[in-house]
Amino acid sequence: MKNGKNIRLDYISLVNVISAVSVVILHTNGIFWQYSNRRWWITADIIESFFYYAVPCFFMITGATLLDYRNKYSTKEFFKKRIKKTVIPFLFWGIVAFVGTCISMGVSDRFHNPIYVIDDIINARIISIYWFFPALFSVYLCIPLFSAVRDDIKNEVFTYLALAGFIINSLIPFAIKAFQLDMVFPINIGVAAGVLLYVIVGWLISKNTISLKNEILIYCLSVVGFVIHAYYTYVISSEAGEVLRDYKGYTNLPCIIYSVGVFVFIKKRVSRIMNNEKIRILINKMSGYTFGLYLIHWYILVFVRDYIYRDLLSIPEQSILFRLGAPLIIIPVCLTILFILKRIPIIKNIVP
Repeated sequence: MKNGKNIRLDYISLVNVISAVSVVILHTNGIFWQYSNRRWWITADIIESFFYYAVPCFFMITGATLLDYRNKYSTKEFFKKRIKKTVIPFLFWGIVAFVGTCISMGVSDRFHNPIYVIDDIINARIISIYWFFPALFSVYLCIPLFSAVRDDIKNEVFTYLALAGFIINSLIPFAIKAFQLDMVFPINIGVAAGVLLYVIVGWLISKNTISLKNEILIYCLSVVGFVIHAYYTYVISSEAGEVLRDYKGYTNLPCIIYSVGVFVFIKKRVSRIMNNEKIRILINKMSGYTFGLYLIHWYILVFVRDYIYRDLLSIPEQSILFRLGAPLIIIPVCLTILFILKRIPIIKNIVP
């Protein structure tokens, strides 16, 4: 029989895997960012909005698993682990992207200026999806401060930060914009701003029991968030003839209430599938590859899109067969590559 710790780890692993798969789908659905009045863009908007929870869930996992790191190891060890697991792989694959792009485009002058190299890598100018890493590193730098809160008051402090951050940083600004109020709200709680709110909320969800009444309320708000995100993005983008971001953004109200609902739903309801031994083993194994999947899937995606779907099968990027079908190829290929690389000495350090 599994103990409480293993059950919790299984639930985190499940959120991790679902979020990683969702990230791949978001990127195969990248045609969403090229607005069209044709029917394919409507489905692209729905897919984009539905899987938008992926990145917020990653940050909630970070909070759930790392805010109590002091109970296991020192701050020095915390940063050593983060550097090994995230910083080194990010720099390596960032350099690979930089060199590959410069060679393919015949641009050699950027090699001669270290500032260009550093700027392109840390600002994700080569592979835009790597924007996630600077945001993650910023969170890592804040975690020692959050973890220093005494255990006996941590729940109280984090509950306050989550509520205050949500209301002041997200709810009020969204209301002002949505109702077109002629005012500026000058107050901001920096300690719970941006993706830090997800980190705090992730810890709270992992540590607290949610009553059925509150669970239902969370799901209702989640549905509202999804509808606002998908429907109003469609409406204002159709009127403008281009994709508008007024209702998008990971720190925007619709995304926050939707993503929190998804996180709670996976923990409370979907995680029951982990009672199946075979599924539990598979998910836990896949969870060890999700970070590597994020790092390398873009390279495989480009190959599958350009050479298999476009050239070999003559299926355009707008087709639902590519947007939802390509992940069925990309993910197994990436996992196979990662499985092999993880077994090669030295090389295994670049695929955490």
